[in-house]
Amino acid sequence: MKILKQTLLLGSLILASASLQAQTSEQRSAITVFGSILNYDGDLGSEYTNFEFKDINPGGGISFNQYLTSSFDFDGSINL
Repeated sequence: MKILKQTLLLGSLILASASLQAQTSEQRSAITVFGSILNYDGDLGSEYTNFEFKDINPGGGISFNQYLTSSFDFDGSINL
């Protein structure tokens, strides 16, 4: 089971990296908007498969990235 989880994680990282793009001198700026949901009750016991959504805490943010030089980028983000 542990090998399966590691294989799935590695595979998802490889698939995600295929769509990554960095800022270049031609594409200088990037804006990212993201969202998330946190469902944490404070108990880290063996209840990882207990999917009771009692308190859903939404979150998200916006990020701005700007190409400065070939060595440096400016990254600014606001998280809620």
